[in-house]
Amino acid sequence: LRLRHPRLEGVPEVPQRPVHSELAQTLHLQAQRRWPPLPALPPGFWDLSSDNPEGCQSCNCTAEGVAGELADCDLETGRCTCKPLAVGSGCSRCPSGSRDLAAGRWLGCLPCGCDTAGSLGPNCVAAPDGVGSVCACLNDSVAGRLCDRPASEHFWPGLGQHRIEFETSARIP
Repeated sequence: LRLRHPRLEGVPEVPQRPVHSELAQTLHLQAQRRWPPLPALPPGFWDLSSDNPEGCQSCNCTAEGVAGELADCDLETGRCTCKPLAVGSGCSRCPSGSRDLAAGRWLGCLPCGCDTAGSLGPNCVAAPDGVGSVCACLNDSVAGRLCDRPASEHFWPGLGQHRIEFETSARIP
């Protein structure tokens, strides 16, 4: 005959399973008692489960990409709360059209800022050296991370270097 506390009437028992870590042992015991009703997980953890030998899982949120720079996640799904311009399960990447994820930025990432005249479009890609990002330039005569300057031994003529009749849009020889 097993006696249970009256407050636990109707609450199913948690099956006995081996637990391996001290945290898992504590959480397993709390889950068996069901008092307090929901065991509190430490910040940065989710998925309290008797099936998990560790008891719960780490959130794996990136501090630079999560809102409020808190590494907490949804206790049921493990999904991190990302800043507006941060994506991925751990808020660790910038979406297309943005670059340079960093802490202290409300949006998380910066817009690419690719030069409209020198780049193929508004989106940037990871830099070849793995540091930051670069825009895709129109051709080899355009350089710079934002495609905003001429490459070595090239120049961009300004309007002062052309003689143009603006009324007829014709070049004057």
